[in-house]
Amino acid sequence: MASLDPLLKNRNVLFWTLHIGGWLAYTLSQYLGTLLYDTKYEHMHGYTTVIVIAAVSGFLLSLELRYIYRRLWTRSPRVTIPVALLSCYVFALVWRVIINSSYLRFTSDSMEWEMHSALEFFANTLSSTYLLLCWTGIYFGIKYYESLQQQREATLRAGTLAQEAQLKMLRYQLNPHFLFNTLNAISTLILDNENRTANQTVMRLSEFLRYTLDQDPMKKVTLRQEIEAMNLYLTTERLRFGERLRLEFAVEERALEALVPSLLLQPLIENAVKYAVSPAEQGGTIRIIKNKKVLAKPFLNITSLVVSGGEEGLLGLAFHPSYKTNGRFFVNYTRMVGTQIQTVIAEYHQSAANRDVADPTGRILLTVNQPFDNHKGGQLAFGPDGYFYIGLGDGGDIGDPFKNGQNLSTLLGKMLRIDVNSGTP
Repeated sequence: MASLDPLLKNRNVLFWTLHIGGWLAYTLSQYLGTLLYDTKYEHMHGYTTVIVIAAVSGFLLSLELRYIYRRLWTRSPRVTIPVALLSCYVFALVWRVIINSSYLRFTSDSMEWEMHSALEFFANTLSSTYLLLCWTGIYFGIKYYESLQQQREATLRAGTLAQEAQLKMLRYQLNPHFLFNTLNAISTLILDNENRTANQTVMRLSEFLRYTLDQDPMKKVTLRQEIEAMNLYLTTERLRFGERLRLEFAVEERALEALVPSLLLQPLIENAVKYAVSPAEQGGTIRIIKNKKVLAKPFLNITSLVVSGGEEGLLGLAFHPSYKTNGRFFVNYTRMVGTQIQTVIAEYHQSAANRDVADPTGRILLTVNQPFDNHKGGQLAFGPDGYFYIGLGDGGDIGDPFKNGQNLSTLLGKMLRIDVNSGTP
């Protein structure tokens, strides 16, 4: 099959090979038929001449059909089929005139057929038409097969390019929240005068970003290099999660030299952090640290009410300015009602019997339906004016597809201000 590849890939070479081969086969079949029909040696020279003339003229006439069919290829079948049939019949008429004239010229001594009318020059036109129709069928069949193969190859190439594009996009799919949270953590370290740790974190972050940009995902790296890059990523994430994120590597020495696509592990580890470690920090529990120790009993546990994970969970907490006397505080969390995600703003009170525990019975002040599972906002705060401020995200997805941030008819993507001190908010 390898030796046929140049023939199959070059359309002109394929056409001329089949065209010449087909008419040579026609010549041979006609010659063998003549031997069976008339075995007299003295008549063979004339018949051979007729056969050669018929083959050459058929070769040239069918060659002209090719140029006609090229123009017909892009037309609809309603045009192509009638024109192709008419062309075959017209060219068959011309061909029969040439063949029958050569019969009269070169085999008149041995022919039993005598011409009685000029119309007999067109004798056997239907058989010639049938032969040209066969040529036409083969031509269009091969052309259609080539077109189908080209479409398949184009589809395969498009699929391959799409896969390559997806792999290359891994370099640019660094979670923006990871970058934001890391920079936020670095800012906190600087404010706390932990400049040495902040500097080390910046260095790790820059090394990881450089790795993601320098590596071509279509090329492979050793597993050792990939783990080193992921270690840069995870050590920066430890700034957020502290001891909750512990790193343990168990890899055989031989496996470290295995080749893998670059950044193969990053999306797996990122999702593991996002959906396994991250949800726990916003799962619905509020605890008190007293005398540098976490109290065993939670201050408030509303885990049963909260749906958490990714950008959902217990997102905000604000104490009333007069909390010391009225014990009021407010939370922002997400819940699921059927299949509808909602943001809930609720009020709770400190327990009268125990100041380290809240009354589990709360009062819902506001619910807002959310279209997606991200961009929830969550900030709660009391302003110097005494009003309660609620920060709501645009509700997702990427790029705020519903334009909630610019839509004044929805609460999404807004900073809300309500009065919780007089009447119903």
